[in-house]
Amino acid sequence: MDSSCVNRVRQNQGRAFRRAGVLLESGLVGELPPPLAGREIVGTFEPRVSLARRWRAALHPWLQSPAPLGPPSLVTVLQLAPWAGQSSSPKAGAPTARGRSIKALEVPRLAPWALIATIVLPLSVIAQQPRIRTLTYEPQQKEWVELPPPPEGTAEGDLYAIKLQIHDGHYRGALWAIKRFITKYGKEDPTYPEALIAKAEALIGLKDYAKAHVVLQAYLGEFGGMTLTAEALRLEFIIAEAYLSGVKRRVWLIFRVSGEDVAYQILDEISSDYPDSPLAELAVKTKADHLFKIGDHALAELEYARILKDYPRSRYQQFSLGRSAESALASFAGVEYDEAALVEAEERYNDYRLRYRQQADREGVGLILDSIHEMRGEKDFLIGQYYERTDHPGSAVFYYQGVRKGFPATIAATKATSRLELLGVLEPVAVVAP
Repeated sequence: MDSSCVNRVRQNQGRAFRRAGVLLESGLVGELPPPLAGREIVGTFEPRVSLARRWRAALHPWLQSPAPLGPPSLVTVLQLAPWAGQSSSPKAGAPTARGRSIKALEVPRLAPWALIATIVLPLSVIAQQPRIRTLTYEPQQKEWVELPPPPEGTAEGDLYAIKLQIHDGHYRGALWAIKRFITKYGKEDPTYPEALIAKAEALIGLKDYAKAHVVLQAYLGEFGGMTLTAEALRLEFIIAEAYLSGVKRRVWLIFRVSGEDVAYQILDEISSDYPDSPLAELAVKTKADHLFKIGDHALAELEYARILKDYPRSRYQQFSLGRSAESALASFAGVEYDEAALVEAEERYNDYRLRYRQQADREGVGLILDSIHEMRGEKDFLIGQYYERTDHPGSAVFYYQGVRKGFPATIAATKATSRLELLGVLEPVAVVAP
């Protein structure tokens, strides 16, 4: 064997086993496959075929296994350790001719990463990777018992394998498996609704929210009364949250537009069509929070008020009442415009201070109410000024007196008093020097 070929083999050997070490440390593989574990690697030597390609060819079918793999073990680390150190020359009796068998190179000492791995990696056995489990409650034993996975070759077994693929993140493979599943068992099979849910979940994993929404709408339209409806609503809620977070949707495969309208439609359907669902209340709150975030305070106030009315025992009562008052106040355009929003805000804040006194004091609700009184008094004073300018003194006096009576101790009340004195309705109050 020429020296260049030997150097190439050594370089590829080190690169291949460093890659194998990374796979072990990351948890993607749990142990070496049976052809490579517990024995020396024997193969035909071809100078033009790198050792890294040999390893990829050997590990490829094993890495594609759908079964969940456990964390790396100490035995695996010790098996790879001799390959992780510095390479040495072949044994004395090893053949070197092209096309003959050679044995794996052996190194008497461990590499630094192998010494660390032998100490750290066994601890990962404690933290097992999550897996799919089916539990059922046994009344006699008074505990939850794990059911064994369904047998392979049946509809339940094939669907279980699809769920495993989705759980492991193999969404495209799961979609192909679902397509074969529907072709094999048909839409009349009892497991077909579960296949639709699995298809929608795989599409969400691929971030194809538009197609997932179409699948879920088809499920809810045909199988809306089944027990899986809660899972379908959960997936719909995920799609709505994705659109509200800024994800765009495609129109005519070219344009990318906002998906907020679709998100609002999904949330409205959940809250109106399934009011007994645990997600119904959360759907209303999610819509209200987003409207409040983008500055549409008028609609946000209506949604928060809906929570207060439709869900009196909601855990979001205090939050919704405070946000409703804040939204009503923010939707008031100014003293030159209608004061209906201002009156609504005053009522909400008074109710909030009455029900949550300590929290209201910490948030300064009293100061907010004082500012609302000032704005309402200022608005009535401006109306009185308008009638005074248009030669309607009677109407002007009416509004000025209303400001003094309804909003005392405000700046507007002081100005209204001075205007009444100028109109001759009130006697000027003498100011006594101290």
